[in-house]
Amino acid sequence: MSTTLRNRQKSADAESLRPSANRQQQDDGSQRTSTFSPTERLIRLDEVKRLVGLGKSKIYEMVAADRFPKPYKISSAARWSQHEVFAWIENIKGRADRP
Repeated sequence: MSTTLRNRQKSADAESLRPSANRQQQDDGSQRTSTFSPTERLIRLDEVKRLVGLGKSKIYEMVAADRFPKPYKISSAARWSQHEVFAWIENIKGRADRP
């Protein structure tokens, strides 16, 4: 393999590993823009409940009403983007009436 071809392959491999924004089609036809970060975590429902102080039923009710981030389905498991949950918390804090 020539040096030029090897360099192009290395460049293409490196490009595929870079975080990038992309749109993912959801089951309901909406789109979600996501940017992967190496520090990004997918978290379980128990951690989401602990972070936001809401129960399972309320979280899923808000997801259905598009008022809370939708979980990512991994096989039969539901996982939330930690970043999206934190962004939701910050949004709520920005809107909350405080004494």
